[in-house]
Amino acid sequence: PYEQLANWWIKDMSWSPSVSLKDRTERIMELLEKGRIDGVIFNCNWGCNWQPPLAKAILDTIKEEMGIPGLIITTGMPRKDGAGGYKLSGQLQTRIEAFIEMLK
Repeated sequence: PYEQLANWWIKDMSWSPSVSLKDRTERIMELLEKGRIDGVIFNCNWGCNWQPPLAKAILDTIKEEMGIPGLIITTGMPRKDGAGGYKLSGQLQTRIEAFIEMLK
């Protein structure tokens, strides 16, 4: 099973470095069409130099070709909320809430 998972990650996962930007974008757009999605949120890892530019390029194509709005956020490790879950920073929570409100 680990070998299959590794092969899936390397060959098929849309964020794998081995997948071209064009193929990533097409795969994500296929998923968006199947799910009838109203908006997209890309969560990029803080400190990762390649995720934000790729997310922007993909999101620009999604907006242009599908008319679906999106939001790119950059986060670090989530903070525990004391109840076994995780808590967003106030600023991040506000950005996401505003994005959701815009979709309504």
